[in-house]
Amino acid sequence: MRLALAGQTYNARTLAASAQACINAYPERIEDPQETAKGGALLIGCPGKHLFAALGGTVGTPMRGIWSGGGRLWYAGGTHYAEISPAGAVVGSVRTIADDASHSPVLFFANGNQLFIVSAGHAYCDNGAGPVEITLPTLSGTATALDFFVDWVSGDQFNSGLVGKTITVDGNTRTVLQVLGPTTLTVTATFGGLVSGDFTTQAPSLAVSSGAYGDGYFIVSVANSRQFNISPLFNGIGDAGDGVWNPLDFGVKESYPDYIRSILWSNEQLYLFGTDSFEVWQNIGSQVSNGVATFPFQRIEGATGKYGNVSPNSPIAIGGQVFFLGGDSTGQTCAYVLAGFTPKRISTYAIESQWTNALLGEGAVSASYQEEGHTFWEISFGSGQLTWVYDLTTGAWHQRGTYTAGNFGPYGRTFHTFITNSTSSANDWGAGGKHLVGGDGTGNVYQQSLNFYDDAGSDITGQRALPYLYNGGNRMYFGRMTLDVQTGTTTGATPSIVREYSDDHGSTWKTPQSASLGATSDTSKRVFWPVAGSSFGRVYRFTWTSSAKIGFVTCDHEVVNGVT
Repeated sequence: MRLALAGQTYNARTLAASAQACINAYPERIEDPQETAKGGALLIGCPGKHLFAALGGTVGTPMRGIWSGGGRLWYAGGTHYAEISPAGAVVGSVRTIADDASHSPVLFFANGNQLFIVSAGHAYCDNGAGPVEITLPTLSGTATALDFFVDWVSGDQFNSGLVGKTITVDGNTRTVLQVLGPTTLTVTATFGGLVSGDFTTQAPSLAVSSGAYGDGYFIVSVANSRQFNISPLFNGIGDAGDGVWNPLDFGVKESYPDYIRSILWSNEQLYLFGTDSFEVWQNIGSQVSNGVATFPFQRIEGATGKYGNVSPNSPIAIGGQVFFLGGDSTGQTCAYVLAGFTPKRISTYAIESQWTNALLGEGAVSASYQEEGHTFWEISFGSGQLTWVYDLTTGAWHQRGTYTAGNFGPYGRTFHTFITNSTSSANDWGAGGKHLVGGDGTGNVYQQSLNFYDDAGSDITGQRALPYLYNGGNRMYFGRMTLDVQTGTTTGATPSIVREYSDDHGSTWKTPQSASLGATSDTSKRVFWPVAGSSFGRVYRFTWTSSAKIGFVTCDHEVVNGVT
């Protein structure tokens, strides 16, 4: 009997139905129709990583984002960001940005001349001289103030971007503590008695939840609202160079009243993802009406759906398709890809069950990369969870993680960028470019490659639990098992693989037996196990630990089916 070695993670809510696992490995089809003797697929070990640069001490920690373009690399960590050279050194100065308690991801966008940064609810534009925070014009009008409260009377109404800014009422200046609404705010120091008169404020911050770039505009969604704002064309720093955007250049999510959670630009279209729905806009061009330029974006009629986005950082554009984690008031987290404007579910019942039971979704961060024909969507949930990975090429899911003290934990590669040489840059990133990753809670950036077989100097542990062997309720008798696997590729200690099995629906695993994967150059090593008793239903599981090239091809097992 040939067992289904190449497969995916499918650990069902009812383990009696399926207890499959695939961790730190993924299946690949053999595309040559002549190569059929050993089956149509194999299992490949996930890429390893080597340290590229330790930036925690020079820039900041933990790592919060990485971006590349035009042969240049930018890294964000803690309250800082900086450009990084091919040697892993800081180029120019280290710049300061906002951070928050959760060290939320930093988003980078560029228009060819300016770098736009979204970080911890703030937006910045850097034209080479350092970050300038994006704000709205100063507010003015009349107000009354008493003790710690300021009440609006007339003029410009208050907004949440005033928090931390100053307000002056009749010559008395205070710092804004909270904005309770458009007509009331609190300050950090009392006014004492009643004060009444004209008020002015500092330029309020443009409090943002997400960002994008498209058709020459930097675009942000305003936190806790249905509004999104755009920059002047090809100019994120504002017409006056002070970071002030025109407050009238905004659109409002229309089809449903839920707030925007994140935005995404893909295929010349702007996707607005709310908590309960999404809709799509496009640039129709700005017109002049009565001497005033109109807003250039317009909603596409019918391009909407009652599918909310469960995490601000889950939507991602991969290969011209839009992927996101969806859910709304009616149900749980599911993974979707948009077919046109119609969401198509690509997660499985088994995966959704695990996400639901672990309360996963809100903190998810998406990344993607392509290597040797496979295109992957990586979803990092944090909170001690493994990373879930969807292979667009095969349609199969697997998991990735770091093995410590007998358990798989977080993968530590939340962020990814691929950088190549550019004729517009003097930087030399080497032939073929580099996959650069990070997100393990430090300031370390790693190079990732299928040609690396270790995890920054440590062995990589992987695991594959196979589909059930079942004989209609009759007993099965198990003889010799032979594994056709890549052997003899290690440069260090001889790696090994452990086989164990479960006869109680994957609840417990027993009889672990180790086999060698071959010492250096022992490429003809036969990997096998002797007889393994009998059972009415069995699941086999393999666990390997090595710094060697991993490739599992076939698993043949002598099985005799009983009749009772």
